[in-house]
Amino acid sequence: MYILKIIMSIVARTLNHMMRPRVNLINIQSIAKTNINRHINGVNIESLTGSKFKPRLFDVSLRDGLQPIKRIYTLDEKKELLDTIITKYNPESIEIGSVVNPKIVPQMANSLKLYEYVIEHGLDKDRNIYILTPTLKSLLESKIYGVRNFSFISSVSNTFQLKNMKRSLSETKCEINQMFDKITNNDNVKLYLSCVNECPISGIQTNEHIINEFMHYYVRYRHHLTDICISDTCGTLSYHDFKYIIKELVTKYGVLPEDISIHLHLSTQPEDVINLKRILWWMSHYDIKKIDISCMNGSGGCHVTLDESKMKANLSYDILNSIDID
Repeated sequence: MYILKIIMSIVARTLNHMMRPRVNLINIQSIAKTNINRHINGVNIESLTGSKFKPRLFDVSLRDGLQPIKRIYTLDEKKELLDTIITKYNPESIEIGSVVNPKIVPQMANSLKLYEYVIEHGLDKDRNIYILTPTLKSLLESKIYGVRNFSFISSVSNTFQLKNMKRSLSETKCEINQMFDKITNNDNVKLYLSCVNECPISGIQTNEHIINEFMHYYVRYRHHLTDICISDTCGTLSYHDFKYIIKELVTKYGVLPEDISIHLHLSTQPEDVINLKRILWWMSHYDIKKIDISCMNGSGGCHVTLDESKMKANLSYDILNSIDID
C-alpha cells in the first residue's frame, strides 16, 4: 500500500507539471532548429592584443560618437572622418549617421548626403554602411536614397522611449512592426535595445524584463535581423548581469551568438576597464563577436536623456586594443 501511494504521488506531480500553462515561454526547439543552417558572413578583425578573441567591429563614430558634440561637423569633415575610419581601422560595418529631426539633432542633418558620398566613391563595396532610422518616415526616406542597411532602435524602458522618441514602448513596437513590413530580402536590420540594464530616468531594469524584451523582437523578426544590440545606455552594465543575460539567451532560449551584438559605454576609470575586460571574456566564452566601437575618444551617448555629467563614452579602439582577455 505504501509503495502504491508513492507511485500515485509521482504520477500526480508529473501530470500537474505537464498541464501547467506555458505562459510567455518561447518555443526554443523551433528557434534552434530554424537557426541551425543560418550563417552571417563577415571578416573577423583581430583587435585584442595577444587574444584569440576576434571581434567583428561596428563603427558608430559618425552617429553615436558625434551625436552629443555641440560643434556641428560639416559634410566635408564627416567625409574626412569616414575615410580615416576606413583606412586606419577598416571595420566590418560603419554607421554613418541617422535620419532624425535636424532641429533636435542638428549634428545628423547631412547623414543622407554622406551616404551619397559613400555610393559615389564605392565605399560600400567592402563593408556594410548603416543608417539609423528610428521611425517609419525616416526608413522610407532612406530607401529613396538607396540605403539597404538600417539600424532600428527600441529600449526596455517605457519612460526612456517617451523622452527619447516621444512615444511609448507599446507605440514603438507597433511602429517597428510597420517598419519591418517595408524590409525586403535585400535589406539588413540591426536593432538597438537600449537601457540594458539601467534607464537614465526610471533606474535599474531587471534581467528577466530585459530578456523578455529581447525575445519579443527575436521571435518576431529574427529572419530579418542581422543582430539585436544589447545597449548599455548608462554605462552601468556589470559583467555579472551581462553573463546572466547572455547565458539565458543562448543556452535557454536558443538565440544564436551571431544574432547578438554589444554596445557599451564606459569611462577610463580602472573599475570600468576591469568590468569591460570581464564582459569581453564572457563574449568570447559564448562566441559573441559583434561589438560597437568608436574612434571619438571620450565621446558618445544619448544626450537627449542623459545629463552631460553622467554620460560615458563609447568603447574606443584605443581601449579595446589595450586589453588582453586571455
